[in-house]
Amino acid sequence: MNDPLYPRRDQRTSRRLRGACLALLWLLAGVAGAETRAWLDRSQVREGETVTLNIQTDQPGVAPDYAPLQADFEVGSPFRSDTAGRGVLFGVRLVPRRAGALEVPALRVGAERTPPLALRVGGERQDARGEVFLETRVEEEAPWVQQSVGVSVRLYFATPLLSGELTQEPPEGASLQRVGDDATGRERIGGRDYQYVERRFLLVPERSGPLEVPAPRFRGKAAPRFFDDFFGTDRTLAASGQPQRLQVRAQPPGAPQPWLPLRDLRLRYLQPPSAARAGEALELAVEARAEG
Repeated sequence: MNDPLYPRRDQRTSRRLRGACLALLWLLAGVAGAETRAWLDRSQVREGETVTLNIQTDQPGVAPDYAPLQADFEVGSPFRSDTAGRGVLFGVRLVPRRAGALEVPALRVGAERTPPLALRVGGERQDARGEVFLETRVEEEAPWVQQSVGVSVRLYFATPLLSGELTQEPPEGASLQRVGDDATGRERIGGRDYQYVERRFLLVPERSGPLEVPAPRFRGKAAPRFFDDFFGTDRTLAASGQPQRLQVRAQPPGAPQPWLPLRDLRLRYLQPPSAARAGEALELAVEARAEG
């Protein structure tokens, strides 16, 4: 039967394939091409504390213009690293010049500009501390079960360290994995200058209900001062932080399966398609980037 209202099976298959390709092209059209993104390692800091600005781009042979940062920040030495298949990652450590609501301005990177970023800077801390102490920060105090939660442990020290060991035990009912390299910075607390080392972890609760992250611990030795060896002074240092208590939420009723709680999900072409023919296979390379 050659009635045009009833096309043959191969014609119908070709049309369905063409329609599926057009739908996928429409879904991903807004994220095709080069991409430059920027983010801060934290959105809230204290006055005198260091924050890191990260910039990732897939534009070849470019570098950010950091000059606009000078108005509100002390700018450290920039660094860069190549990320396999994802372009280049630039980074620079910033120290806010004042407290309040600051904006990290848009920066030019080749033919593109990064979006401005908000940063909340609190006043200088006035609580008196000893030569060494520990603090733990948790991104989310009431996460969903199986949600990835960032945990950072900071070791503050006001005297040079000769050696030391920082330990963080995993909690019961959750996995805890160390991520990235230790970050360093400085902060003025109670009129005293401290350096810090920050270690970051990824916490994934495995069940709902109360969850306690054990207190971190540090034991080390400070570098000797001029008369320490003469008088036999013991320069051993020890510190213990505070445990963190979380309330893990269960999966909501009717949640889609598989359950994957995310803060952000983006798709883009690694190589945008330029042409296609009806009835022929079309190969697409798509990158999915998930956060959280």
